[in-house]
Amino acid sequence: MKAKFLVLCCLISGAVQADVRFSVKYPATSYAGAFSGRVVVYLSKRTAEPRFGPNWFAPEPIFSAKFMNVHPGEAMILGDSNTVAFPGKPSSVPAGEYHVQAVIDRNLGGRAIGGSPGNLFSKSVTLVIDPGLNKTIELDCTEVVVEQAFKDTDLVKEVRFQSPLLTKWYGRPTLMKAAVALPEEWKGGSRKLPVLYVVPGFGGTHEDFSGMSDTARITHKEGEPLIVVLLNPDCPTGHCAFADSANNGPWGTALTTELIPFIETKYSAMNQPAARFVNGHSSGGWSSLWLQVRYPKVFGGWLVHLARPRGLHPISTRRHLCPEVQPFPRRRTQTNSSGQVRGKARPVHQAFQ
Repeated sequence: MKAKFLVLCCLISGAVQADVRFSVKYPATSYAGAFSGRVVVYLSKRTAEPRFGPNWFAPEPIFSAKFMNVHPGEAMILGDSNTVAFPGKPSSVPAGEYHVQAVIDRNLGGRAIGGSPGNLFSKSVTLVIDPGLNKTIELDCTEVVVEQAFKDTDLVKEVRFQSPLLTKWYGRPTLMKAAVALPEEWKGGSRKLPVLYVVPGFGGTHEDFSGMSDTARITHKEGEPLIVVLLNPDCPTGHCAFADSANNGPWGTALTTELIPFIETKYSAMNQPAARFVNGHSSGGWSSLWLQVRYPKVFGGWLVHLARPRGLHPISTRRHLCPEVQPFPRRRTQTNSSGQVRGKARPVHQAFQ
């Protein structure tokens, strides 16, 4: 009798099992066409605009699902059965108050889904989620991500070049972007100048030069003027590294055969390898090293700052800065001085612990 009672309780429990779902729609005023692609729902207890996450070091719940040929006003349901989820399915989210936001990813080429121009998103709402209750949370993506306008100045100009190679590879118009910083000497037009190409690290873009009025500090090296071009390495999967790849397409070839000739012709550069250099930081450091090795007849020199390692194995800062110090043994993880395992990525304040 006792066993039958336990079975009955289990059946009743299964019958009333809670199901948290998200119903996401978009109006024709946001996008009039049919949508095929991925929808992402972000939850956060800390950030009012969770679509800009997730935080690498403290990720919060996030759910996504793919949909096909959805029209304005039609609901896209994300639940336990169809989502790719972290840290668990929607019905396993700990009860509590959350900021909730949905993004419809049109896959137009941006790096970050929540901030990619043209993507649709819902206004952030704050609500209590209780997995103990059956509930459908409705989210209307009435907003559209607008691209931040680059502010040209007298000596800083934005370049937006539609690459034939990348457009063919992605199957849609694809822009390569850069910012060109010019020295005062360029204004005369009588002197052709060398060019330094700078590749930012992950997350960096050419927009760092937006609105810059004084270029003298960066456009003169040892008293000699030069043109500085800050490249934008963003691509849908992250940092393109300006390397040709099966995942990202021919970014290296597009840079060296399309964008560089376009820039150097438009801004009357010297247009020769001996007057063309590449520099980068972090992921951009790896990129600049790769570009010099892969295209030795294009670039005349390179400089790397804190380049990320080529592989995923741990490396010791000491090994590179102090060759006489015995390097750490190669192993899957590294530990700090307290014996705690440290991950591949760490906040800046922990970087050298």
